[in-house]
Amino acid sequence: MHNKFFIFDKKIVWTGSSNISDTGTGGYNANNVVVIDSENIALLYQKEFNQMFIEKRFQNKKYKNSFKDIKVDNSIISLFFSPKSDTYNKAVKNLITNARKYIYIPIFYLTHKQLFKDLKDAHKRGVDIKIILDASASGNRYSIHKQLQKIGVSVKIENFKGKMHIKSMIIDDKYFISGSMNYTDAGVNKNDENTLIVYNPILTKKYKKYFLMLWGNI
Repeated sequence: MHNKFFIFDKKIVWTGSSNISDTGTGGYNANNVVVIDSENIALLYQKEFNQMFIEKRFQNKKYKNSFKDIKVDNSIISLFFSPKSDTYNKAVKNLITNARKYIYIPIFYLTHKQLFKDLKDAHKRGVDIKIILDASASGNRYSIHKQLQKIGVSVKIENFKGKMHIKSMIIDDKYFISGSMNYTDAGVNKNDENTLIVYNPILTKKYKKYFLMLWGNI
């Protein structure tokens, strides 16, 4: 159970990378959270919650529950629940493949092999890739960051162990990804996770500004 989401009054969804802990919400860890005021989105999260709470379905025992291109005010949101949604292959991979300007990634764990291949191809196309990786996760023997550095991708290690807890991407002033899923085999194929892909150029540019502030401070 790696989800971090709340549903309030069948209308409001609070979701992202933050655990409800002193470090998660108290200002020590870097996290991101999205708050969505939408009965449609809340209903979809409620269905996922009910699978686990009422039907006692977890991980690969759940039925597929993913939804694309939901209009919420000025945003278009696609919603994926791991592991049944195959979130990386069905959602994230396509954004990386079609990126033309930049891919910025603030991330806790970074071990997914296919992600390495896709970022490598994007780098060859001339896409500007910047990654901020957590210091404690950089010591994981499966981490792909050193391989990325060897081919010229810019990777910075966060200053404090355990601080970079975000699981996100920011792409081409168009899309940002938010949620609970680390880019690992467990995050994609085993854990109960939720991931949002949001198309909103205004919010994406603001998130890029935040990322570049973090980048400049390391």
